[in-house]
Amino acid sequence: MKKILYFLLFSLSLCAHEKTYVESDEAHYDGAKIILEGNVFVKNGMGTIHADKATLIRDETGQTSIDFPWVELSDHVILTLTEGGYLSCAFLFLDHPQLTAHFQGAPLVTYIDTCGEVSAEHVQIDYIQKEQKVTPVKITLTGSVCLSRMDENEQYALAEKVEYFPEHERMIFTGTKERVLFFDKKRDIQLSAFSVIAEKNPETKRESVRGVGDVRFVLGQEELIQLKERFH
Repeated sequence: MKKILYFLLFSLSLCAHEKTYVESDEAHYDGAKIILEGNVFVKNGMGTIHADKATLIRDETGQTSIDFPWVELSDHVILTLTEGGYLSCAFLFLDHPQLTAHFQGAPLVTYIDTCGEVSAEHVQIDYIQKEQKVTPVKITLTGSVCLSRMDENEQYALAEKVEYFPEHERMIFTGTKERVLFFDKKRDIQLSAFSVIAEKNPETKRESVRGVGDVRFVLGQEELIQLKERFH
C-alpha cells in the first residue's frame, strides 16, 4: 500500500510546485488554459505520466497560490512510479484547491505493483495539507472493485465500493446489490457479507477481518466461481 500512497502524492504534485518536466507534440495557450496534445509526457522525481492530451486550467481569480491549480489528463493515461507501480485510466482530474484527485476508467482504473492489483470504475482521493505537506486521508473506489494482494497475505476481494483510510490502515468493503466476497488464501478466511472491514491493530500490527450484515463464513459455489473468473 505504500507504493499506492507514493503514486497518489505524485499525481497531486503535478499541479503544485514540484520540479516537473513536461513535453508534447503540440501546445496551445489562450490565456485561460494550456492544452497539450500528442505524446504528452510528464516527469518528476516520483515518476512519469503519458497521455494523449492534457489541459492545465488557470486560476483567473487569483485566489490560489498556484497559477494552474486544475489539471486534466485524458486518453490512454499511464502513470509509472520510480519506486515501482503502474496505473492506467481514461481520465484523470487533479483539483488542488479542493485537494482531490479523480480517476475514471474505460471501463476500469487499474493499478498494479509487486504487491498486487486494484481496479475500479472510479477512484477518488481526498487529501489534507499541513505546513505545505500533502497527505492522502481517504481513498474511495466505486464500481466493480477488485482487489488482490500478494504481500504478506494472499487476499482476493470483490465489492461495489471500497473506502481506505491510510492513517489507520483501515479498509471498508461494501455492497448494496451484490455481496462483498473476501478470501484470504494463506489464513483460509472466507467471508460473504454486505460489508467487510479489514484493519491493522496499531499496537500489534496484526490485521483483522470481520464481516457485517448477513455474514457467511463459507463462500458458495457461485461465489467461488466469481472469484476464480476474475483473478485466474
